[in-house]
Amino acid sequence: MLSNFNFFISEALIGMRRSGLMTLITVMTVTVSLLVFGFFILISLNMNSLASSFASRLEMRVYLSSNVTQGEINQVQARFQNLPGVKSVKFLDKQEAWTKFKKNYRDLSLNTIIDTNPLPHSFRLTLLPEQDIERLANYIRTFKGYVEDVSYHDVLAKRVILFSTFARIAGFILVGLLTIATLLIIMNTIRLTIIARKDEVTIMKLVGATHAFIKGPFLIEGIMIGAIGSLLSMGILKYGYGIFYSKVTLSLPYFPLVSQELMINGVFGLLILVGTGLGLVGAYFSISRTLKSII
Repeated sequence: MLSNFNFFISEALIGMRRSGLMTLITVMTVTVSLLVFGFFILISLNMNSLASSFASRLEMRVYLSSNVTQGEINQVQARFQNLPGVKSVKFLDKQEAWTKFKKNYRDLSLNTIIDTNPLPHSFRLTLLPEQDIERLANYIRTFKGYVEDVSYHDVLAKRVILFSTFARIAGFILVGLLTIATLLIIMNTIRLTIIARKDEVTIMKLVGATHAFIKGPFLIEGIMIGAIGSLLSMGILKYGYGIFYSKVTLSLPYFPLVSQELMINGVFGLLILVGTGLGLVGAYFSISRTLKSII
């Protein structure tokens, strides 16, 4: 078994060297295909990161009645924290809010215009992206005696949720289509390599070699071509994304680009798996079709 495997590797290397130009073209085609594939995965990840960043800022302001007691405030806060779709709850004391408001608008001389604090106690609710914000607001308004009003940016909230959903669905569809396209490109390119060596396959068939024995070197060759192409595309992407990330973070430091090493390395690891996997699958289908045409 091990001797057969060593034979397959040596034959694959001999075959790649013998058809050097075709092998080079195949490797470059695989590299470009995986480069496009990886590029759009990074775009999809950054779109999702941007959507999540927007969605995480979804907030609702709940204004309390003027006669609520501290005990009732604590009770309402506990109820808010247990609501599905609510990420966090922050109490905003009306005196602190009034002090901050006057500080922000100190040119208005509010102390000479208003004697009392007109602001109510309030809560700031941070919501999960998938939350139906309008339905939640209508439910909170039913807290009679405690809640005076509910405020949120309805149009903005709906647009953020829509963008978040669209980014995720579009990302999955795009990656799926690119996977299929990459497989077809690799499969057809490897098939051209095998067709160029059809005489070699015919001779092996005539001397009594089994299909598994004939397929072995070509499958190894497909894996090697996929691995080389994925490593080349990974190196180009890593270098290019590093430059892009540095420039964007320098000019737009708060833009939510994907920067986690684990996630980026996961994308590059996926490229290697996809490249070798598609190289193997492409070679398998190509050599199988060639063998059928010989029979």
